[in-house]
Amino acid sequence: MHQMLRLAIRDLLQNRLQLLCDTALLIGVLVPLMVLLGAKTGVQQAMLADLYADPGILEINTRGNSAMGFAERDTVLSWPETGFVALKTRAYTDFVRVRNAGGGRIETARLVATEPGDPLLAGRPALAPGTLAISAGLADSLGLDAGGAMDLVSDSQDRARQLRIRRDVAVIADAARVPDPVIFADYDTLQLFEAYYEGYALPDHGVAEGRDLAQRVEDFEGMRLYATDLAAVPDLAARVETTLGVQTRSNATRIAATLRLGDNLNLAFRIIAAVAVVGLGAALLSSFWAAVDRKRRTLATLALLGVPRTRLALFPLIQAGGLAVVGLVLSFALFGGAALVAEALFSGRLDGGARVIALTPGDVAGLVLGTAVLVLLAALISGRRILRIDPAIILREAT
Repeated sequence: MHQMLRLAIRDLLQNRLQLLCDTALLIGVLVPLMVLLGAKTGVQQAMLADLYADPGILEINTRGNSAMGFAERDTVLSWPETGFVALKTRAYTDFVRVRNAGGGRIETARLVATEPGDPLLAGRPALAPGTLAISAGLADSLGLDAGGAMDLVSDSQDRARQLRIRRDVAVIADAARVPDPVIFADYDTLQLFEAYYEGYALPDHGVAEGRDLAQRVEDFEGMRLYATDLAAVPDLAARVETTLGVQTRSNATRIAATLRLGDNLNLAFRIIAAVAVVGLGAALLSSFWAAVDRKRRTLATLALLGVPRTRLALFPLIQAGGLAVVGLVLSFALFGGAALVAEALFSGRLDGGARVIALTPGDVAGLVLGTAVLVLLAALISGRRILRIDPAIILREAT
């Protein structure tokens, strides 16, 4: 085996012109495919990065005033497309006036229900019961830090007294995720404000007049939910509308269009790659086939000297492996140069510093494996001819 390896490599190096032609053939097909694949991957990564730059890209909100409860929440949460669900109280309790418990300016903020795992509070500690999370902008306006306290105030023209609730601020939300003045609270806090607007008495909070709170039935207007990933958003929005009979507001159309464009790019590349692979395979097969024909007398002589034909069949496989290594190394080197030129030409033209041409580790592995399989397969088909060589006939023909 060692001797056959040495002979095959020496023969490959002696036929430099053939090696050069076969290498040029590989490079001529691989480099354009690499650039095309890199451009496709770069475009897709840029499109996905643009989507993920929107912190609410996975968010779905129900529209309208629908009666929902924890049973509906649990149903939606059990679906595999769902990553997070929080119920929403009535729209008339969305906004409250707030201020630092120590005094100062009064601001208006939106009151939002939250639960553990809220994507808008990702990377922040879970809220303890009765505490709040507020947006960074609101915290700056009120001069509040985590650990401080704030007053939430609401009034109604039908009520003689205001509702004033003091809560501790446990978490400051990320400004990039929550740019608007928002307060995240538990359901109990939101239900207090809803009960106040509905005319119920809240003696523990200074509102003595009104209906008995024990008679109140809690329900919710809708829900705010997040899909597990981009592909799940359109399906989850459609499933919510079908199952719960409500309309939704989401980025499903935008996501579907982007993913559809990505699928079209993948299909176009597969078609081009298939045509290129067929052409490259045919060219390599004809080259290896011709090489076996040229070496028939040499191979027949080796067979007469006692070298097994199965070992002789390794001759083109060894040479094909060397060709694949040389072709791949040179192709990746040329691709790297082309990528640098493209990046220089398009520098600063793409948002977020996205790369024009990019290959993932999976792309690189696929290119290397696919090239090796194609080259070795062509050599294997050519090598089968060696198994049918009759040394006596070939030597007689040569004589």
